[in-house]
Amino acid sequence: MGGRIQALNRFKEMLNPDSTVILAEPVWRQKPVSPQVLKELGVLEDNFLTLPEMQHVFYEKRFEELGCFISSKGDRELNVRPIFVTMQTLTKRRPELTNEAQTVINSFRVEEESAGKHWDVALWVIKPV
Repeated sequence: MGGRIQALNRFKEMLNPDSTVILAEPVWRQKPVSPQVLKELGVLEDNFLTLPEMQHVFYEKRFEELGCFISSKGDRELNVRPIFVTMQTLTKRRPELTNEAQTVINSFRVEEESAGKHWDVALWVIKPV
């Protein structure tokens, strides 16, 4: 959580009072998160907060939430498609990188399969108060 707090503190220092921030952050749908999901994603439960926990952090750091949007499966697919295309192009040009590229692709597939079930990506519009 330290990275989030540091970022919000920096925003407070840098922003004018009438400024806004657009912030995207993965959030757990609920806690506790099963050990199997954590292992598949290669993360710790503390890596992400739930939506209400993140909103509480905004409140504690004195940010007003102007809006929140939860990304859809289509949104996530748009985010990962360039990665898949890049990895395919890379392996055609440099076949010796095929195993590494496949590891990257597999990790994104695991994330995509659990997205919307165990976690979401929230996009917030916030402003300092």
